[in-house]
Amino acid sequence: MLNLRHTYYTTLCASVLSLGLGLLTNACSSLEAAQKAYALGEYSRAASLYDGLQKSEKNKVRRAEECFILGECYRQLGLDNKAAMAYQKAVRYNHNDDIVYLRLGDALRSQGKFDEAEQAYAEYRNRRKTDKRIIAAEESLQLIRDNWSEMGKEVGREKQDSGYVIERVREFASRESDYCPMYVSDTYDVVYFTSMRKMKKRSKSSKITGQGASALYMSKIDGKGKWTLPEPLGEPFGMPHTDDGAAYVSADGHTMFFTRCPMDDQQGNGAHTYVSTREGGRWSEPVRVVPGGDSTMMVAHPTLSPDGNTLYFVSDKEEGGMGGKDIWRSTRNADDTWSEAENLGAIVNTAGDEMFPYVRTDGTLYFSSDGHKGFGGLDIYKAELGEDKLYRVSNMGLPINSQGDDFGIAFMGMAEEGLLSSNRASAKGIDDIYSFYLPPVILTIEGHIGQKSTKKNTATTTKTNTRKSNKGQTTAKQPTKVGDYEPIKGAFVRIVGTDGTNVKLNATEKGVVSFVAERGVKYIILAGAPGYANARTELTTEGLNKTQTLTFDAMLEKVN
Repeated sequence: MLNLRHTYYTTLCASVLSLGLGLLTNACSSLEAAQKAYALGEYSRAASLYDGLQKSEKNKVRRAEECFILGECYRQLGLDNKAAMAYQKAVRYNHNDDIVYLRLGDALRSQGKFDEAEQAYAEYRNRRKTDKRIIAAEESLQLIRDNWSEMGKEVGREKQDSGYVIERVREFASRESDYCPMYVSDTYDVVYFTSMRKMKKRSKSSKITGQGASALYMSKIDGKGKWTLPEPLGEPFGMPHTDDGAAYVSADGHTMFFTRCPMDDQQGNGAHTYVSTREGGRWSEPVRVVPGGDSTMMVAHPTLSPDGNTLYFVSDKEEGGMGGKDIWRSTRNADDTWSEAENLGAIVNTAGDEMFPYVRTDGTLYFSSDGHKGFGGLDIYKAELGEDKLYRVSNMGLPINSQGDDFGIAFMGMAEEGLLSSNRASAKGIDDIYSFYLPPVILTIEGHIGQKSTKKNTATTTKTNTRKSNKGQTTAKQPTKVGDYEPIKGAFVRIVGTDGTNVKLNATEKGVVSFVAERGVKYIILAGAPGYANARTELTTEGLNKTQTLTFDAMLEKVN
């Protein structure tokens, strides 16, 4: 069953859903129409129909069921506020599926209603003690609670801030969803992305999302260094009665794998991967990719390994799966067919949904998930292979991730720079494309060594000083003024670090020492001078992801 938030990401607006509900024998035509729309994945239309049913339904059992499905529709559309209200009504009418409490908790968590979310999770845990999903949900709730102020616009985000700078790319934006950017060449001046903006020839709204149909668009850097107005790729893409998107383009720009969902009002929309090659400036007619010859398997969100011989994709295949959507892989055969699909396993995949795989040029896998511990909705994760050939999965942190859905990342080669998609700024679940980059991190240790001025009778101290600027950067505290202490002739420091650093630095005539530090290192600093007792200071650069200066004052005592 396709039970995934944001199924419309071209991909997963796919497969025939099995409601497990059946048509009620005495149901009226409007209920049948609502059930059919939901079964076909037409969430926007189904939400409208179920919302209308609420005004006339008297039977509490059916009303609870309808409220729950209405909540599922809103969840799929990324409308958490409306989803939460629908789930709360389903609980009020004693809906008989325990999953409503997990869904309610997720919707409340995304809105910052932590106490209410905790209560919903507690109820679900009480009913489903063995479900692994509740563990990730409760861990995610605590993670968001710990970083709530850092996830907003307030200053200071040291706890989980990865140091990246992220900004919405306005040139790509429209009133509808724009997502899954992909660089087309190794010069990174051409981008393909998926958009649901309405085209003149396809102006009809999608029954799935209420937006336009998904199609592939292109933009490039012009002579002024600006992105051009996005244009649809044209034939053989963006054809009537199809959704195209979530594309991967080879490094040479001549091969493209993408997801295509044929629209069928009667049978639902199957998600398949197609490949097209470009010759003479034109793309060839797409050919379907069928791993292992299994034409019944959903194959979406394709991406290739750097050598082009391994295809990673998303499927809801139950046999061999971990639950929900999983990431699978298939290897290229000698005749250019693809081997039987292999699940990436329980380290990457969870009982939730893993989607939008992307493999960087060094082989590192990136993907989005709502099943791992995260900040809300879909988060972007990094999976690195260890020497034991097992993946190590880590959250990309803030601000790459947010309270909303974050997915579809693409890097500019090995540079810490690229594009991603997110609905973080939209109350309507609309996706935008964001640029990101990691500024260089320069860490400096600066110290002031001397003895307290004889004009003041204060205790000898050794202290470490930092402060936060108005812009959220951690910077040095205003250093001790020379008038506050007397420099000592021959003052020095010995700096020892956990990375093997062991250096001796002489202080200037004013008692100042400066040292360029490395990230992730603990330092012990011994300050001394002839005839004076040493003073010890400990500093650490662990967890520091922004340029800053750490300072210390070492006031020495004379040895009698």
